[in-house]
Amino acid sequence: MAPRFLARLFRAPPPEAPTCHVLPEHRVYAIGDIHGRADLLADLLEKIARDRAAQADARDVKYVFLGDYVDRGERSREVLDQLSALRGQRGQEAVFLRGNHEAALLDFLADPEAGRRWLQFGGDRTLKSYGLDPTGEPEALRERFHAALGPHLDFLQQTERFWMSGEVLFVHAAVNPRRAIADQEDQDLFWGNRAFLRGRAFPGMRVVHGHYNAFEPVVTPQRICVDTGAYYSGRLTAVCLDDNTSFVSTG
Repeated sequence: MAPRFLARLFRAPPPEAPTCHVLPEHRVYAIGDIHGRADLLADLLEKIARDRAAQADARDVKYVFLGDYVDRGERSREVLDQLSALRGQRGQEAVFLRGNHEAALLDFLADPEAGRRWLQFGGDRTLKSYGLDPTGEPEALRERFHAALGPHLDFLQQTERFWMSGEVLFVHAAVNPRRAIADQEDQDLFWGNRAFLRGRAFPGMRVVHGHYNAFEPVVTPQRICVDTGAYYSGRLTAVCLDDNTSFVSTG
């Protein structure tokens, strides 16, 4: 028994996760959960523009929005206006991922009775931003909201499940470390899981995500979380990834 006990005592620590980078031709700005804070989004985009100008080179600039654009804050409709305007702008590419709040909103539109829980964690404020009273029968409310969304509905339906650049994977909430990228389930991508937060690495990749809010970005060899609780903290954060890792934030 003694040799085994000593082996446990002096076992070498597990190797650190390998350094993972986006593609060398990319500079990626990944923006955390906005949650209806159109004011902070406008401020952050201005700061990113200044950061881009200071680092001007031939790289392709990619904006990756990590989801949760709506709910909780008061100006979800304005946020979707701002994001929609970014789509197709020359000189940059914008990728829009789906968060659990967008998923819940779309579930409500598909089945207002089954999806009515969306109203209980911020959907009521999204409805108010469209000039709608969030009380009343779900079916009638769904019809009014569907009409009020206009082109924002297409925007929401076209949001993506994940995006990759080089060895960096961008998702809203988490991945299942036991599944290949192509086999990830929406429950993990949009709503998260505990194994991922406990440090289970995704093989060969670093994951950039939001969903789990904190006052500061969380940075480990396996993941970077940039949800800094914008709707209550007043701080919206983006991580800039190229040869290095840096942060741009409001507040």
